[in-house]
Amino acid sequence: MIRTGCLKRPLGLLHEPQGQNDRRRRYSQNTSGSPRTKACSVPGIGYTSALTEYVLDMAARSNIVIAQREVLEANTYVDVMTGAPLTERAVLERLAALGAPQMPNRITIYPKSFEAKEDIADYLERYNDRFDSLTETEKMIFHTDYGARITERLGEVIASITLALIGFAVISLIVSSLLIGIVTYASVIERTKEIGILKSIGARKKDVLRVFNAEAMIIGFIAGSIGIGIALLLNPLIDLFVYRLASVRSITRLTPWIALLLILVSIALTLLAGLIPAKIAAGKDPVEALRTE
Repeated sequence: MIRTGCLKRPLGLLHEPQGQNDRRRRYSQNTSGSPRTKACSVPGIGYTSALTEYVLDMAARSNIVIAQREVLEANTYVDVMTGAPLTERAVLERLAALGAPQMPNRITIYPKSFEAKEDIADYLERYNDRFDSLTETEKMIFHTDYGARITERLGEVIASITLALIGFAVISLIVSSLLIGIVTYASVIERTKEIGILKSIGARKKDVLRVFNAEAMIIGFIAGSIGIGIALLLNPLIDLFVYRLASVRSITRLTPWIALLLILVSIALTLLAGLIPAKIAAGKDPVEALRTE
């Protein structure tokens, strides 16, 4: 790609072949005699409206456009370059791509800020509200906010990634709950004789149930605390990596309330996972439990 400097005057014809018509000579004369202008601050190529008229005139009188128009007028909708069949809409779009229409079909607006973009969109909406959307569509201005579209698409992508991460988190929670239940049940089997001793000295079912529930809650508290500690250690490293990758700061944040909530969730999950083994322990017969070695 060639970057050009800022021109002192509008651009004229760089090359004029022999046999050009009067319009092109007038264009060359008009632009070659243009007064000098001050140097601009934005690099690029400056040109007058005469160049635009020249390009449109050349496009409209080109052989390919003339041939495509003849096909359209004959109601034989084909691509004159490839011979492939087309619809009438496709032929019109092909002519528009070749530069046949002399009227602009799109205006691009570059707002200087998001507030200006919203003001422009509101103005166009108020303008369109003056017309009936069913019978006066030709008077309405249809606009597309590419910034909003990009933001919407990014939001959809982020939402999809978030749902996927939530799915993985739910699966990991289910697996960890099953493992906690297995560990608690193994503890019940290994301590069957101790359960019998507790019941023989007067412990009730709910007392045995409380012992194992308390153990499950302690496991959940320790596991949640370890997880919060690891997250606090990894957050600065993740922030540094994301900043170097995308120049975005403070993408990870763990507030005390969120940390406390996560620890409570961990305790609740371990308590639920240990309920069934705890009930099994509480329901054991003390005589059979004492016989167990």
